[in-house]
Amino acid sequence: MALVFAHTEKYPDEPPLVNIKSVRGIKPDDLTSLKEKLDQEATENLGMAMIYTLLDSAKEWLTEKYGQNAGDEEPDKTEEPAEEVIIPHGEAVTVESFMAWRERFEAELALQRAKLMPESALTAPKEKKLSGRQYFESGRHITKGAGTVAEEDEEEEEDIEFDDDFEDDEEDMLEHFLAEQTGKSSA
Repeated sequence: MALVFAHTEKYPDEPPLVNIKSVRGIKPDDLTSLKEKLDQEATENLGMAMIYTLLDSAKEWLTEKYGQNAGDEEPDKTEEPAEEVIIPHGEAVTVESFMAWRERFEAELALQRAKLMPESALTAPKEKKLSGRQYFESGRHITKGAGTVAEEDEEEEEDIEFDDDFEDDEEDMLEHFLAEQTGKSSA
């Protein structure tokens, strides 16, 4: 059966135009009853898109009317599907061949990873990395930081020489600063 739908300008507020043709042995009386059924369903679905609904309804009608009794009215030629010949290509996979492939594959991956890693990571002994909390609780942060600060302090202490008149120098610096400030504000 062939269904032809045509939209009007006011579709979906108006039903579409429906034309039904028999392609394989559907009686004209059946086509008329189907057209009446589709027209009735179209009027029920006014205001909504309905082509799919009408098509689905026609499918159901066709299945009810001709689906179960198709063998009675028109015997179809039943062709047995030709058996597909599957042509194997490549090597058959067995447990042994898979295990051999897997070993080669894992070796290749290990080689690629080794190429990407720096040499220091490969040769250095692996130490267990500590979490931040474990590092803090171990006290390593105190010894590392304290050692470098103490060495810097010693170097600075060696370079700095203090005069006995340190307090006098401080007063002189203050006087000099205040004199500059008053000179700037008066200018």
